[in-house]
Amino acid sequence: MTEHDRDSTPDYETRDVPARLPFGIIAFMVLFVPLGLLIVWALMTTVWRMAPEPDSPFAGPRSEMQGPRLQADPTRDYAAFSRDIERQLNSVGWVNREAGIVHIPIEQAKRALLRRGLPDSGQNVNPPRESIPANQKAGDSAAKPERAP
Repeated sequence: MTEHDRDSTPDYETRDVPARLPFGIIAFMVLFVPLGLLIVWALMTTVWRMAPEPDSPFAGPRSEMQGPRLQADPTRDYAAFSRDIERQLNSVGWVNREAGIVHIPIEQAKRALLRRGLPDSGQNVNPPRESIPANQKAGDSAAKPERAP
């Protein structure tokens, strides 16, 4: 025989998983998983008492279902809604009296926007307020508005 045949190295791969490792993992699981479940069960029945469940909202007496809330005349409701919106867009009024915020007619707001332009990103977004003289009507562009101090 040659020297190679007499070598003491085994004829199989020695770097594989040792045969005891899978058996050790299985033994660990068989012993400690039931033990962990037993500990959790004991904690749940003694220390971690669950709060009583709240009463169900459906537990009370049953009431009759109300019918759906339908509009009797949707066309008339929409027309009234449109009139309210148009009135808001074309009138002057207070939005917040304490803060001094008013709404002005949409056409007047457009003209003011064209006159002043949009602010740059670094400028103050709130422009100075303009006061409307008492003798000027809403939407009347003949008189120039006064600047509020």
